Amino acid sequence: MPATTGRCTVPKIRGTLSDSEFDLYLNMLKALGHPVRLKMVDLIQAGGGEICVCEFENYFNLSQPTISHHLKILRDAGIIRSRQDGSWVRHSIEPVAFAHLRDLIATFG
Repeated sequence: MPATTGRCTVPKIRGTLSDSEFDLYLNMLKALGHPVRLKMVDLIQAGGGEICVCEFENYFNLSQPTISHHLKILRDAGIIRSRQDGSWVRHSIEPVAFAHLRDLIATFG
């Protein structure tokens, strides 16, 4: 039943996203909302879908710990995955994450 607030009737609206979907999307969008992290994802894609952690140092005037921090945020949000390759770590895009983001955009589009 709609609530009355004086001048208008406000219908009770339930969003289309579940709480878990909301949290998933929020974490991904927050991770991508930082310019360094968005650029990192762009570089991974432009680099053929996977690049070594050392390659990021060529593009950013950041310390290695700061680069690692940004990569961890992307990994924790499910945006990228990482694999050990000898003494280096290679990072690639997690396709499922971007399928979820496409679904979100389609929901609002």
